[in-house]
Amino acid sequence: MDLKPVIDLNTGASVNGYEHPASMRERVLLRNAGDVFPHASSLSRNADLDHVVPYDPGGPPGQTSDTNTAPLSRRSHRAKTHADYRVEQLGPATYLWTTPRGLTRLVDHTGTHPVTDLEVRLLRVLHAPAA
Repeated sequence: MDLKPVIDLNTGASVNGYEHPASMRERVLLRNAGDVFPHASSLSRNADLDHVVPYDPGGPPGQTSDTNTAPLSRRSHRAKTHADYRVEQLGPATYLWTTPRGLTRLVDHTGTHPVTDLEVRLLRVLHAPAA
């Protein structure tokens, strides 16, 4: 039997580098059941870990974090990268997607939900970092 340390998902974690270490992968996959692309059904633990805000080699430390990482299947990752889907991470397991046609979808632990422009504004206020 392998013993693993307890991972406190109530705290955040970050690393100074582009790659997601195994400990970060585990944290992200514990929070997200699988691919967080709208209406995705993949529950694979082999998902790509994508920086929601693109990694900047000259940027600040801690860019690779569980609050800037989305697990995506290869197909979903390509759609985000090449098909003009945009994503914001509102919380450790809450993602707001905008389609190329301007539709918005909230993806969280309960699934994918259409949201109105008013709901988008409220979500951004509710999930804004404390000043």
